[in-house]
Amino acid sequence: RLSGLGSNPDVALVRDGATRWCYSAGNATNDFQVRDLTNPASSVLRGGLDLAGTPNALVVLGNIALISARTVGLYAVDVSVPDTPLLVDTEVVTGIHVGVSADGTRAALASGAAGFTLFDVTNPANPIRRATVIPAAGTWSNLSVSEVIVHGTTLYAICQDAGALAYDIDNLNAPVLVGYDPRLDLAPPAPPYYVFNEGVYADGRLYLSQWNGFTPGCIILDATSADMTYLGRALGFGYVRDVDEDAGFVYG
Repeated sequence: RLSGLGSNPDVALVRDGATRWCYSAGNATNDFQVRDLTNPASSVLRGGLDLAGTPNALVVLGNIALISARTVGLYAVDVSVPDTPLLVDTEVVTGIHVGVSADGTRAALASGAAGFTLFDVTNPANPIRRATVIPAAGTWSNLSVSEVIVHGTTLYAICQDAGALAYDIDNLNAPVLVGYDPRLDLAPPAPPYYVFNEGVYADGRLYLSQWNGFTPGCIILDATSADMTYLGRALGFGYVRDVDEDAGFVYG
């Protein structure tokens, strides 16, 4: 068991040869923490860093951790020396930030009602801010983004009341909406999706946690289809707030 990670923390697990690292971002004495999990039964806290604005999500690119902070924006932290992580960049962004995702040279920050912001992370230590988008699809507009998933040149914006929207982000300055559920062409309140919170991409599918409504659990969508085809649902219990996938299993 790991304790002291702070309230509502996010973690990233990284293997480096025989070493297993656990990076965490949460509202704690040290908001960002680095742990050696090589012996999972006896973790070792190596380094920590105080960061303002309630850090709540992170992704690791090489020796750089990109961290979402609720009331600040995006931090870049150098973790090449685990005992002394170093803040190397701060990108102040308007909004209440709830998540970050990156793949290759592209990254995105999820900011609730303020939409999402794209970054060029060719140099992860110096993210370059690009376009900001407040999602709209069909008759729906001003959608609140609870999660972003960057996969190659595609970004999936998980919107609380509308499910997943797909954007082509090959040009970070001009993202293009390329996919959404056609039921969004109908006037609200259809579709009755209730509330989506988090999501993960795996093998051409999107797995989204549905944490409110009458049938909580995990919704499965075909990420390769322009209409985000519904494939099925795995029922959960209570409020399913997060989801992940590994080796053909989904965990909520």
